[in-house]
Amino acid sequence: MTMKTKLKILSIEDNQKDQKSLEQHFASENLPYELTAVSSVPDAREVLELVEFDLILSESHLGNGKVFDLIDGLEDLPLIILVGENKDNNAVQALKAGAADCLLKDNEGEYLKLLPAAIEKAVQEREGENEFNRYHKQLEEIVAGRAHVLIQSNQRLTDESLQRAQAEVELRESKEIYLRFFQTSRDAVFITSEDGSWIDMNQSAIDLFGYQKKEQLLSVNIFDLYYEPKEREAYTQVIKEQGFTKDYPLKLLKNDGGVFDALISSTLYEVDNKIVGYQGIIRDISQDLKIEEERQQLLNQQAVIDELSVDVGSILELEKLYESIISHILKLFDVNTFIISKYDHENNLIEAKFAWEDGQITVSNKLHALPLDKFGHGNKSRVICSKKTVYIPDLGKYLLENSDPALKDKDFDEIFSLDEDEESANYSTLLAPLVVDKKVVGALQILNNQLDAYTKEEFSLLTKIANVVAIGLQKAYLFEESERLVEKLTTLNRIEQTILENLSLPSILDSLVDQFVRELDVDAADVLYFHPTLKTLKLIAQTGFRQNVLQNTDLEIGEGYAGAAAQSRKTIHVPDLTQEEINFTRSLEFTAEQFISYFGVPLLAKGKLVGVLEIFHRSPLDPEQQRLELFEMVAGLAAIAIDHQNLQKDLERSRTEIIKGFDAIIEGWAKALELRGIESPGHAQRAVDLTLRLAGELGLSGDTLVELRRGALLHDIGKMGIPDQVLNKGKELTKEERKMIGRHPIDAFDLLGQIDALQSARDIPLHHHERWDGEGYPQGLKGEEIPFQARIFAIVDVWDALSTDRPYRDAWPRDKAVAHIKEQSGKHFDPRVVKAFLKIIESGRKLEQKPERVSD
Repeated sequence: MTMKTKLKILSIEDNQKDQKSLEQHFASENLPYELTAVSSVPDAREVLELVEFDLILSESHLGNGKVFDLIDGLEDLPLIILVGENKDNNAVQALKAGAADCLLKDNEGEYLKLLPAAIEKAVQEREGENEFNRYHKQLEEIVAGRAHVLIQSNQRLTDESLQRAQAEVELRESKEIYLRFFQTSRDAVFITSEDGSWIDMNQSAIDLFGYQKKEQLLSVNIFDLYYEPKEREAYTQVIKEQGFTKDYPLKLLKNDGGVFDALISSTLYEVDNKIVGYQGIIRDISQDLKIEEERQQLLNQQAVIDELSVDVGSILELEKLYESIISHILKLFDVNTFIISKYDHENNLIEAKFAWEDGQITVSNKLHALPLDKFGHGNKSRVICSKKTVYIPDLGKYLLENSDPALKDKDFDEIFSLDEDEESANYSTLLAPLVVDKKVVGALQILNNQLDAYTKEEFSLLTKIANVVAIGLQKAYLFEESERLVEKLTTLNRIEQTILENLSLPSILDSLVDQFVRELDVDAADVLYFHPTLKTLKLIAQTGFRQNVLQNTDLEIGEGYAGAAAQSRKTIHVPDLTQEEINFTRSLEFTAEQFISYFGVPLLAKGKLVGVLEIFHRSPLDPEQQRLELFEMVAGLAAIAIDHQNLQKDLERSRTEIIKGFDAIIEGWAKALELRGIESPGHAQRAVDLTLRLAGELGLSGDTLVELRRGALLHDIGKMGIPDQVLNKGKELTKEERKMIGRHPIDAFDLLGQIDALQSARDIPLHHHERWDGEGYPQGLKGEEIPFQARIFAIVDVWDALSTDRPYRDAWPRDKAVAHIKEQSGKHFDPRVVKAFLKIIESGRKLEQKPERVSD
């Protein structure tokens, strides 16, 4: 028999990928089929009513519909079932219902090659059955006139013939289905005797165990392939007791000695009702276990990162933050050394702020600041310049190839003081940049003392961790900077009080050097007074010396280090006195003091030399720039005290000068808020001017105006610890970001509370966001519960915000702003303050005119 020129085939398939593969195969093989595709049983019924097909191809299970439900209505239309993995029950059910054939689908598409033969066979069988039916009809017509007995006899013979034919077909199809399943199954299918000898296996079994030929595997007992010999007894015991096993876990051996995890599902193998062995399926689950292990590893990594994120968001103290970071790093990486470096943009320096090696934190005085290599070849320089994570699998080789001192990784060498043998040791390292708002603030570095110790996954993981900790570190650095400012103000304020509490110059300077040594953590200090008539430097105050070694000091200008400081009017710093040629000849016992570091700071008052402040330390002292500035500020206070004594001025003038310096620092702090973009340019001064004018209208005066002015200048100082990317965020803030910003009044209150002179100026920073109706924050105060100074400043702060241009809007017209203030009377603002404020505005006073500066 020959097939039609083009067979009309209906394909029922709800898997678009499999349907596409079928269409592409027919097209690529140029098969004479006209294919119509549907995705469900109801759609198939509709198409069958409209079009006559030669054959149906269908997946065995389609959503809630089963294709064998169609078979009753197909009459003689052949149906080929395509069976997915683990769905052979549907195939058997469909074959019993009358399907022509069944093929097992596989991911590689091998079943597509079997389709043409199956289609031709099904169509030919259909044509054969039709021929048989025509013959039977003719036979009935010939014998129609014969006797009833002959008809019955013929009918019985016919029925028996059909039954035998059907039984043969079913048997043949059953064998074909089994053979196809046996040969095309992706799992290893086996039959063995009870002693473990192979009876048969499919190609997948041969491949699974790593053999080239079937004969090779036949020569090996299956029990010898068990990784654990004891598993043989356990496995055979289970199958004998239960008669089967399902997904029994075993470790099996490959031909090359490799081990893999497998699941065995098996039953007893019977021949003539006698058990002769076992048959079943072996599935390799090594890849599944590996995927699950990787998934669990990712979950564990994410859990660690989530924990780190919580710490980063809540810890401001740098040392605690460093400890949290290294503890989480150790959970994720195999690390011998870990370094956190900070990049100073202003001075173009890389400074190792924290280092951990072999279970110990490296002491801070071993960490050095290094210049950024302009070519970006050094480890840190390369990461900071590129803003990309870098992996160096062989650090020793890298250092060898970059032997130029300008390119060498000095940071690593200087921190750990490697000798030649250590330097040539095997190291691999990962470095990731710390980037905040597209700006590099530092780098993370992990090292392992083996070559190529890290993977691509760990490369990505360190990058992710760097992104998590960058903002937290930047926030902690900003907070540390704020605390340093507080320390500076506090130290100056205490020394100021020391000066103001004494009347005689010697007692003032004695208290000053005592306070200086205690507050700034140095070993000894003295003040040399410049006698304007004799032109010499004489000791007037000292503390911290073991003996009275400087009592007879009488130096001329230019003599010794103190004389040099006086002559140059610049600070003299000697890092190591033991290495200098100039000696302290003021006393033979001076060497017994064992001083190492020395600073000589000239005391200048209004440009005039009045003395020298000397600082001594018995170990190396290389302070930061801010600490040097603090030395000079204290020297300035000492110079003022001496100058005032020399000029016989009262302490009130001294206090005024100091307060001016104190207020200058406060103004500088307010200016820093503007430079960081926390306040708009000029906002602080405009707010101060208008606040003082409004306070005067309300009858306030004296020290209250001083407190009011300082509070207005520092009203948003609590925002210093908020990262730039949160303050300047152009889109809606997250809940955590709103919470961070909402804390700034409390942060300001805590910050200023550390400075005695600013205790009374904290009302405005803490309460300027409270509302008259009680809907404000942070404490939700209502009405006159809100301090009066905060009620005054609140209206000025809103007015200035409305009246000036902002990045997100233009300034409001004057009338609109006035209307808003009126409308908020009794809601946001104190009605009494609103009335006084509107009186100023409506009287036509020029708001730009500044009031006279208020001071004590």
